[in-house]
This record gives sequence, structure tokens and C-alpha cells, in this order.
Amino acid sequence: MNRLKLLRETKRVMQKDLAEYLDVSPSALSNWEAGRTQISTEYLIKLCEYFGVTADYLLGLDTELKNLHELHTHRTNENNAEFNQYDIDMVRDLEAISALYDSGHLTDEEFKVAKRKILNLQ
Repeated sequence: MNRLKLLRETKRVMQKDLAEYLDVSPSALSNWEAGRTQISTEYLIKLCEYFGVTADYLLGLDTELKNLHELHTHRTNENNAEFNQYDIDMVRDLEAISALYDSGHLTDEEFKVAKRKILNLQ
């Protein structure tokens, strides 16, 4: 799972809603999330601002989710993407199970079940 999708799912933002906010098609966002196309600098900046993360984190160059809560203290709730400690813990848990899945230690079904539990989905 790439970090864009992880952040979007953690905040329970629908793909169509984030695409609308960015003024791109849902298929463009889907392609970014799947790694089929690269995110342009313009949209990378918008996504970093929206989620309050660094470009290094979003691109996978920085493995730590550093000071995420501090990055959000100056932002307003206009896009409802503020993170709290629960969200930060959820992102870390999703990253952990994603790493297990990517390394072949979880089956597709085990990954889906674990992800649903972390996201508190029925």
C-alpha cells in the first residue's frame, strides 16, 4: 500500500472527494495510489499540504512519520484532514502490516482482515 492511499484511508477520505479537492479525475488519483503514474510536483505539494506531511514521507523517502501532530497545529479544520495521536498510531499500524504483506508474510486475506481491524471497519 502506498502512503497516499494509506493517509487517505486513515482519514476516511473518499477517493472521489480527494480527487475533487485536487481538481483531478478519480482515475488519476487511483493511478497515483497504485503507482501506475507519477505525481507531478504541483499535486505533490497540494497533497503534502492537505495531509500535513513532508514530500519525503509521502514519496517513501522518509520512513518515519515525524512530528505529524505538530505539523497540523497551525492548520485549520477546513478540509477535515487533521491528525490526532490515534490517527498517527493507525498510520504506523497500517505501515507495519503493509510491510509484512509486501514481504510475503501475510496472505491477501490476512492483510484485508488486519487492515479492516485497524480501520475499525465491519
